[in-house]
Amino acid sequence: MPPLTAEASARLLDALGLAMAPSVRRRVLAEAAGIPLALVDLRAALTDAQLSDPRRPPAVFPLTDRLRAPFAAAVRELPGSTA
Repeated sequence: MPPLTAEASARLLDALGLAMAPSVRRRVLAEAAGIPLALVDLRAALTDAQLSDPRRPPAVFPLTDRLRAPFAAAVRELPGSTA
């Protein structure tokens, strides 16, 4: 499944119904890169203060278990010399 377009990503984020500072919103959209699960989980991983205050987003967004799981599975499948 290809990533969502920028417009579709913005609509999905709007449908989640939480207000966030414009700069935080842009960052969530950029970090998610059109991946619907990332849009939902990155937004959910931020506190109310981080969502509303553009000076408070973390330097690195926290990964939820749902975001981490597919990558962890892919790493486990790598040959031993690359893991």
